[in-house]
Amino acid sequence: MRFTKVISLLIAGLLLCQLVVVGGCHEDATSPANDGTGTLVDGVDTLSTINSLQKTGDLYTMHYYGDYSDILDDMNQSMTGGAGNGSDNSAWMPSFCTLFSALSDPDSALLGRNFDNPLCQVLLTNYDPPAGYASLAFTRMSDLGYGLYADLDNLTFEEKLGLLRAVYFVPDGINECGLAAGLAYVSPVTYTPDGSKETIFVTCLIRKILDGARNIDEAATIANSYNVFDSGIGTISHHLLVADAWGRSAILEFDQGAFQVIENSTAWQVLTNIPVYNRSVSDLKALCWRYRTAYDALESVAGDIDGGEALGILQGVSQRFPD
Repeated sequence: MRFTKVISLLIAGLLLCQLVVVGGCHEDATSPANDGTGTLVDGVDTLSTINSLQKTGDLYTMHYYGDYSDILDDMNQSMTGGAGNGSDNSAWMPSFCTLFSALSDPDSALLGRNFDNPLCQVLLTNYDPPAGYASLAFTRMSDLGYGLYADLDNLTFEEKLGLLRAVYFVPDGINECGLAAGLAYVSPVTYTPDGSKETIFVTCLIRKILDGARNIDEAATIANSYNVFDSGIGTISHHLLVADAWGRSAILEFDQGAFQVIENSTAWQVLTNIPVYNRSVSDLKALCWRYRTAYDALESVAGDIDGGEALGILQGVSQRFPD
């Protein structure tokens, strides 16, 4: 993967992305479709991709070889029900998320996130699309049909083909430009889809942002170029925190028929599972103890924290998902 930023991922049941600017992201992405050893299916080298799967500590890692655009299109057709109204995906609701940006040091911006969900296996995938930015992104194995106790090492090649769907189910990640994005559940908003826009599932939006955005402005433009849904077409129940390597962050929250862009006004920004658009910090603190705890911790040091301190904040607001 051709990273021209230094990217550090610290994993302890939590996700912390550290973005350190050391150069610019590439403008001309021209990676080969495969490494010469595999078979192309919809532009993806399935053999090389599946065979790259390995257990690394508490999670699995994989390298995704080739052009996955056709797989995204196929998955999107399936999720939207083709010409129909799509399916109810209300089971895909991460309810106890806490995210924050810490931007005091522009050379070491941090985006931290808790993804407190029922226990599941986790996949970290290295993507390097031929027409997009390279990225690292997480996927819950349960979204791919693999249970908590699935022994992936002993599955057949055919049984592992479900891993190819990981490219579509991306709740968070970071790309080579230092653009990081993560989503959190929020109360549903309904809207009338724009017939001139493509309709995509919310995790596919994260994929599009990682593939195509260098900064928060480009991320917002991408978000507003689609009809984004989750629990049914015309309903969106997630908002996003995005941060870039230039020391900026923004919450993208759907309201009044579009993703509203709430940029950071301090050297930190916090997102949990409550709507933030047109709400004061004092109101948000009163509504969510996790928001208050994370915000106060960041405010006390003006957003100037290192990776260990960031993990400490995340651990302090971590929630056990109900059994």
